[in-house]
Amino acid sequence: MEKILFIDDEQEILDLLKDYFKNLYEVYTATTFNDAINLIDSTDFDCVVSDVNLIEAEGFEIVSYIKQKNKNLPVLLLSGLTQEEMILKGFDVGADDYIRKPFSCAELNARISTRLNKNKKKKYAFGDLEIDESAMQVRYKQNIIPLTSMEFDILLLLVKNEGITYNKEEIYNEIWKQEPLDQMHTVHVHMFTLRKKLQDFTGIEYIKTIWKKGYMFCWEKEKKE
Repeated sequence: MEKILFIDDEQEILDLLKDYFKNLYEVYTATTFNDAINLIDSTDFDCVVSDVNLIEAEGFEIVSYIKQKNKNLPVLLLSGLTQEEMILKGFDVGADDYIRKPFSCAELNARISTRLNKNKKKKYAFGDLEIDESAMQVRYKQNIIPLTSMEFDILLLLVKNEGITYNKEEIYNEIWKQEPLDQMHTVHVHMFTLRKKLQDFTGIEYIKTIWKKGYMFCWEKEKKE
């Protein structure tokens, strides 16, 4: 269960949030800046939601502190302040979302869910081959296979769609986010080096060429045994 930290100097609001979210997440609460920092230092949270106006400090300081420690940890700010400069300040210090008070718990949950889903990274294992999406690393028997970022993105695309064939145009569109036009040589070069590295390190052909169709990641049954 994901761990969520709510920070607000009004205990009544924290009680409301805890009651609503207790069956959805593992809920932690803090009423002061120092209590919040102590929890952040000692617990691996999946999301933090903080009020902007705290007695000891501003929520902006919480955001800055968190982002210095872990820039990938989502932080949402709550505030009754609606001035544009305050909202922009929140985003400037690294907040991932800014929610105006009064708010509904259902809306807040939707915002939290969006951030948690965006932040989820997976690890994929195929025998001795491991693909770590979060670390952007590929390992074989714990040895790192040195892939470029583009090679890693192509591999991840095929791994997430194991057994599905992608042609060069589809790969270019998915990875480069542009119309393919005449860029097929680019895909060919990246695919060639990716497959060579995988095969040189593992001796296994994980990415197969499907005649006149494209490429497919395939981990055959006999490789699992």
